[in-house]
Amino acid sequence: ADIVYGSRLSRSSDVQGRRLNRAVVSRIFNFIVRTYLGVGISDGMCGFKFLRRSVLEDLMSGGAVSDGWFFSTELIVVAEWRGLRLRELPVSWTDDPDSRVRVVPLALSYVKAMRLLKQNRPDNIPATS
Repeated sequence: ADIVYGSRLSRSSDVQGRRLNRAVVSRIFNFIVRTYLGVGISDGMCGFKFLRRSVLEDLMSGGAVSDGWFFSTELIVVAEWRGLRLRELPVSWTDDPDSRVRVVPLALSYVKAMRLLKQNRPDNIPATS
């Protein structure tokens, strides 16, 4: 594979301590990513990404340029658009009960980043949606 990424939404994943609202928001976000950006990934927000150094420049020229948390999603979206070989692995994950993540502002920034990514999609990447 060119990129291996972790998924908390895989049936084989072991996710502990996740509150219902976080689980629902995560599933909704990932549904929007799949639908709006036309990809098949299951969990763009899981931060576990392993990639060949040789593909990074291509991913960045293809639109993976965010300097925040959305970069994790951009990597695998652009990789799929480019036809790279992706491999998803289940993860063992424990949510931090003291997380300071503010879900609504983060979700709004992700929607803005998705719109920008789709608008800036290079012409040499075929549109799927």
